[in-house]
Amino acid sequence: GPLALLILGLVSAAGFIRFRQDARKEGAIPVRRLAAYTVSALLAFILTSRVFSPQYLIWLLPFIPLLSARSSGFFLVIATLTIILYPFLYAMLIAAAPVSVLMLNLRNLLAVALFIWLLVVHFPRRKFPR
Repeated sequence: GPLALLILGLVSAAGFIRFRQDARKEGAIPVRRLAAYTVSALLAFILTSRVFSPQYLIWLLPFIPLLSARSSGFFLVIATLTIILYPFLYAMLIAAAPVSVLMLNLRNLLAVALFIWLLVVHFPRRKFPR
């Protein structure tokens, strides 16, 4: 919907600006930055979709090893919670058992936190006059 387009547009604009800054300063776009914006764009799509399907995490797998250890660790926790929920606690989740609902909400919160973290760390740098 409109929120998804807005967020994807903001991620794309921030990435474009940061890539230009990197290209001017370093002559190239660092692989870690490219991976961070790719994961951010995919997370923006996943988080604004009506359904957060466990299979969507597969889209992120090729890029996770290119991120920092902290960001990769965040993803590892998200993936672990997802694997525990689907299929192991799926019946409990359907029955809305508190532990499964808590795990699902924690997984979703961590996915939002990873999205925000990647954007904050890789956001375009503002130039201040001297």
